[in-house]
Amino acid sequence: MSPLVVYWSQVPDEAAPRLARAGKRLFALWPGPVDPGSCLEAAGCRDAAVSDERWELDAEAMLTRLLGELTRFGTPHLVSEPYPVGPWWRGFFRPRPVDVRAQLELLLRLDGLEDCTVGFGEAGVTLRTGGGHHLFWVSLPEGEAVAFPAILAGTAALHPVARADLDWGHLA
Repeated sequence: MSPLVVYWSQVPDEAAPRLARAGKRLFALWPGPVDPGSCLEAAGCRDAAVSDERWELDAEAMLTRLLGELTRFGTPHLVSEPYPVGPWWRGFFRPRPVDVRAQLELLLRLDGLEDCTVGFGEAGVTLRTGGGHHLFWVSLPEGEAVAFPAILAGTAALHPVARADLDWGHLA
């Protein structure tokens, strides 16, 4: 498999009405290459290859860096309803706090569930993912959108970055 590339796009409101919010800018980030036959490939991403262990590790590290970058806006907290993660009995005797990262990772792997949305602080910054895709929707208030290039650079680290404007109707 090819080395990981961090793709990004600013998503127009009309292209993703389910995700667009007044006064916010929506950005999409995803690691490529994408799996052949995936929704991302159907939407126009031409960098496709079967993922391997190296890609999985790089994608996991990318999520770690993205979460780190977004914490500049505040502590992450789950906005969407939590899904059970781990054995059903684990929280039965003693309720456990929701692990935000575990919720995100679950929705990266499973299709057919409602998206996972994580807020950061009180600024209105959110990260959303779901549908079984390594696709991250970052919503930033207009006044915070200038921070996106730094968020992108920190998330990519040493990986190459490429802009790719897709047919968002397949994904949003």
